[in-house]
Amino acid sequence: MPQELEHIDIVTWGTDTTIIKEFIDSCIEHSIEKETDLIGIYELHRWGLGWTKVQSKRPRPLESVILDKDNASKLLEDVRHFQASANWYMDMGIPYRRGYLLYGPPGTGKTSFTLAIAGALKLNICYLNLAGERMDDDGLNRALNQAPANSIILLEDIDAIFRQRTTVGGRKKGRSVSFSGLLNALDGVRSQEGRILVMSTNHKERLDPALIRPGRCDMHVELSNASFSMIERLFLKFFPNEKDLADEFAKSLPESKVSMAKLQGHFLKYRNSSQEALDNSPELLKDEGSVAEMTVAEWLDRMNLTKYLEMFTKNQAYLVSELRLHLDIFDKSKLNKNYEFKDKLDEQRIKFMISTDSEEKVEFQWVTPQQARRKIQKFVKNEEIITNLIKAIPENSLTGFQLNDILIDNYSEKQLLDAIKNRIQKTKGRIRKAQDPRLATKDDDEKIKEDETDEQKTKRYGQPKDDVEALFKEVGAEKSLEKLKEHKINDYVFWTVDAGELEEKLEIEVFGVKKKFFKKRQKILDDHKKTCEKADE
Repeated sequence: MPQELEHIDIVTWGTDTTIIKEFIDSCIEHSIEKETDLIGIYELHRWGLGWTKVQSKRPRPLESVILDKDNASKLLEDVRHFQASANWYMDMGIPYRRGYLLYGPPGTGKTSFTLAIAGALKLNICYLNLAGERMDDDGLNRALNQAPANSIILLEDIDAIFRQRTTVGGRKKGRSVSFSGLLNALDGVRSQEGRILVMSTNHKERLDPALIRPGRCDMHVELSNASFSMIERLFLKFFPNEKDLADEFAKSLPESKVSMAKLQGHFLKYRNSSQEALDNSPELLKDEGSVAEMTVAEWLDRMNLTKYLEMFTKNQAYLVSELRLHLDIFDKSKLNKNYEFKDKLDEQRIKFMISTDSEEKVEFQWVTPQQARRKIQKFVKNEEIITNLIKAIPENSLTGFQLNDILIDNYSEKQLLDAIKNRIQKTKGRIRKAQDPRLATKDDDEKIKEDETDEQKTKRYGQPKDDVEALFKEVGAEKSLEKLKEHKINDYVFWTVDAGELEEKLEIEVFGVKKKFFKKRQKILDDHKKTCEKADE
């Protein structure tokens, strides 16, 4: 986007300006011809001068966006029907406007889908940023009414803009859009006729019903994580004629657990070998296991919620894998009544992270430069400032949660840079604490639990990480593995149950094997305790 007005002087010999006019006409014709098949991308001018074209993009073929069901054809047909029905709307006395809501987990292609639809219909895209520092209710009305003709107005991540009908921008200095202002702009008296609006969200359940009712969002389209069919089709897109491998790859992954964006990144990584893409498919599920192995300290820190660490420590919750023991009896999606949160949004964030299927877990991961850019662009329009902020974020230093909170709570470039720097320093300072489940902190101060009983200390130390099945095989007691399943003895129970009770249930017949087995088990328990006691010192 131009930062200042530029002048170009064209000079020719003599007094005849015909050649200059012909040159300018030729330039205009060339520009029009060059962009005939391109999508114009518009944004609001940073100085409040209306919509300005910032980019021209080659449209993405609709068939290149892999979706489940027939979402693409349905939405395309609906928009075409709307465009051809202007007179009908007028005769019926119905406002001639159409709104669409695209919802689903991050990385499912909501923006790509919108660009593909725009390309298929030869429409431009107008990106509308409600979090802009110069945007207020009147500005929003003007923006919607002055949008270029033949355009789709795109409002991304609407759930991140309003929280409980309160605008995030209202927490900053300067102007902001109110929730009622948005509703009025969408279908009030001043609303533009013939407008096509697309809103996207990762969390449809967070949206106020008033925002997504018919008349504002007339059609809701769900874009889900990859089904078996979508996984197979994307594999074949990268590796044509590999039908058998594509089928095997799809079967190696759980359905609706991996986003299309993550799959695409995997295929780009192994684009030179379809076999390597198949062999390394477990990498796509690696994050799930690593979260379960985390300490609660690191888990909370990644969510930017370390203020609750003391509460988790008092309830003797030290590892994420142990949180299942702290769930509410009647509602397994939340923690029990011993956990009270000051902010409902904090409680919701933790609830989403506890949920096995929650798409919120994407925000839990470290942001890549591309992800950071997309997030920052929703709050900052100056490209130079955006670049400076991205440079200030080293690899594996900020999670999506942390960056979101920084962008919401800070305003100027200096404030943002300082907040990013401080957050990264805090992360570095908490590395040791986050890796040690026995340490509790309140803000940045360590607070070791005092006057513990032996029972409390044992519980705080947790259980050994040694492979239980490997222990059975090492001493030749494989036959007793079936007894574990029969009596429903998981890894946690195996290390905590009394040796006498365990001996009775396992029924190891060979005396030498039994003696060796329990001796080895006790040694592992003793070594684990010594390691933890040494760390306490």
